[in-house]
Amino acid sequence: MSNMVPIDIPAGLVNTASKARRSSNWREAHLMRWEGDTLVPIGGWTKLDLPAFASKVRLIHKWMTNAGIMYTAYLCESHCYVEFSGSLTDITPTGGMALPSANVGGYGDYKFNYGKYGTPRPGENRRRNYAATYSMDNWGDQLRVMTSHDGRLLGWDPGAAPGTKLTAVTNAPLNNRSFIITPERHIMLFGMGGKPDQFGWCDQENDTNWDFTDLDSRAGYYDIEPSSPIVAHQQFFGGIYMATMANNYYIRPIGLPYVYAYDQVADVAVPISPLSITRIPDGVIWVGIDGFWIFNGNATVPIPCDIWDHIQKRANFAATIDTGFMGVAENKSEIWWFYADQNDATKNRMVIIYNYRDKWWSMGWLGRTCLTTYGNDPNPLMSDGTYIYKHEYGFSYAPESKPWIESFTINMAAGDGLATFHQMRPEILDGREMVRFSLKKQMDRSNPHIETQSPQRGAFGDGLVDFRETARDFRLRVDMIAEQRWSIGQMLMDIRARGKK
Repeated sequence: MSNMVPIDIPAGLVNTASKARRSSNWREAHLMRWEGDTLVPIGGWTKLDLPAFASKVRLIHKWMTNAGIMYTAYLCESHCYVEFSGSLTDITPTGGMALPSANVGGYGDYKFNYGKYGTPRPGENRRRNYAATYSMDNWGDQLRVMTSHDGRLLGWDPGAAPGTKLTAVTNAPLNNRSFIITPERHIMLFGMGGKPDQFGWCDQENDTNWDFTDLDSRAGYYDIEPSSPIVAHQQFFGGIYMATMANNYYIRPIGLPYVYAYDQVADVAVPISPLSITRIPDGVIWVGIDGFWIFNGNATVPIPCDIWDHIQKRANFAATIDTGFMGVAENKSEIWWFYADQNDATKNRMVIIYNYRDKWWSMGWLGRTCLTTYGNDPNPLMSDGTYIYKHEYGFSYAPESKPWIESFTINMAAGDGLATFHQMRPEILDGREMVRFSLKKQMDRSNPHIETQSPQRGAFGDGLVDFRETARDFRLRVDMIAEQRWSIGQMLMDIRARGKK
């Protein structure tokens, strides 16, 4: 006799320290998402037919000229390239761009009497929350580029003669940190002119006019008070969010004579890295040392993160200061935040995914340095630092593993007694042959890390998955086994109580 009971596991992950927490939730996953209440794998990717880049790719920007020509720019740590019609052109400025400086130790660093006289000591982390950053945007049809370690505002005109390189914009200040291009048609520099606590902007529609004493110019600047170096910024529908190492500010246009004004908005954690910030329709979103935040133009509020325990346990926050990046997959209403984990301090290895429309969280093991989408293009571009990949393309995931997902504990009598998991009947909407199911079983709650896993099983022709496994606690695992789309809705489960031993 069947004892099938419907189990509706809601969309999204909930990840707490205890796997034994009894919860009707998914707990851990690799590259899974939900379409409504339906569980589906995130699409795969394919490597574009482009050569390896000479230095690590940190930013991708796509734009279309008024003539309808699409360009894609790739800003690397010390190079810049432009792609047009599948052809890649190196536009790195003559003389190159300097690499980010290493954190080299010096006098006063580390332990007293350490090492030999005249040799560098191990570097202290003086640049906490003050890592290198990268900026790109289009000024009309032209491209503007900046790296914080080069400091120049560089420009490139797609209409110029073939072989033209990036060149410094005439009269623009040097030794800057980053820039944005505002809707009011100003280029705004941050850490301007070598002053970490200063931001300023050029004359309207004229990025060669930075004369702040010219009464006919709309160029201007501010020195932030209280003084603190600028870390990050993000433009959004209401103005510009700016973070220093000490405070958060809102820059907004106010017209003549001051053009812009800025106000402190909240005493909350600033972005964990200069690029761990982006915009969504609701405002500016970023991740700090204490979680996710959003500024909507009026207030700064925390975003409840159901998997923050997972992030805190695995993240290498010190390394993420240099590597962390947040981007938007607009066609899916998702933000993707890439960060370094405890196993590798040199690069991003993990991603957190937040659907800001349906408010669910997911995760995956994926190393990427940047992400961009453009318009209605369904295929985001991402880079692993060396190559470029078109995502949401097919269901090939090499070299990463195929998607999978695991639930929280499923049991009877809160795990006080044994139970036999007889069968389940998942609502496999398509791709029945693409997935396999297994159970992770636990008998002793005093040793929560000791689990055994049943063999993977598929659904029979009548849709049943036959387990007949006995344990105190079960966790359901779903694995993708073939490169084809599949989806799962509601699940019926037959679980029967046994004795206590």
